[in-house]
Amino acid sequence: MVTIKFSENPTQVMSFDGAVVELFHDISSRRIHVSLLENMQFRTDEKGRHILEFDAVAGGGSDEFEVDANAFPKVALLIAQVEKAKEAFQFD
Repeated sequence: MVTIKFSENPTQVMSFDGAVVELFHDISSRRIHVSLLENMQFRTDEKGRHILEFDAVAGGGSDEFEVDANAFPKVALLIAQVEKAKEAFQFD
């Protein structure tokens, strides 16, 4: 399992166990299985902030998290791991 912080703010955390992405923000959390993850990507807004966006399939909603520059490489690596798991996943 990999667990990282998006920023120095201790209330924004992401973990990935190889099949499920867990996102924690303040007191709320969200779990998404890779088979239900439609899109997960970075964008940089007009102020130069890095934003992690993800969308769940079938109207599961979307979320955004701001990522500090120092956390960007770790989050980018984790996104790559999630994408690889998503491509390899098959139901039994």
